[in-house]
Amino acid sequence: MTLAQTFGTPCTPVITSAFPIPYIFLAPNTSADADISINFGTCPANARFTAVFQFSANSGSVSGTRTLTAQQP
Repeated sequence: MTLAQTFGTPCTPVITSAFPIPYIFLAPNTSADADISINFGTCPANARFTAVFQFSANSGSVSGTRTLTAQQP
């Protein structure tokens, strides 16, 4: 996961979750949620970020990215 600040006073959030986040088995055509912890303690309330998540499954035969924009602390 990467964070890129797109707005607000520059700050340095810290991703505190360990990666990769493993899932041993998911049935076909299902999805799962994962919690990710980020410390935004140095960021003002007006800060905005783009978050990019990479994922893979089936030993890498399925992979991609998911981008979330305008994320705020």
